[in-house]
Amino acid sequence: MTADVQTLHDENKRLRGAVNRSKREVEIPDNIDDSNLGDVALSILPKKYHKIARPLIPKLEEYIANNPEKLEQVLNQIKGVNQTGRKQEADSEALTSL
Repeated sequence: MTADVQTLHDENKRLRGAVNRSKREVEIPDNIDDSNLGDVALSILPKKYHKIARPLIPKLEEYIANNPEKLEQVLNQIKGVNQTGRKQEADSEALTSL
């Protein structure tokens, strides 16, 4: 019986950690260049997609090298989502406290 409780406790901790990691805001470095583009792309994706995304990193780097303005557009979209996500979260907290 205690083994079942311990298993449930461990599973609960694992799931809480996964939820907390998913709530984290994406951190984008101020300066993105060819040396860290792949790392930045992987940091935006959930871990379960890293295995699929790794082979595509060279294509992404090539695309960004040919179209540098696209990188700026994508960064602005990500930053916009982060800001609106924070606003929505604050509004929902204000509503539940009333």
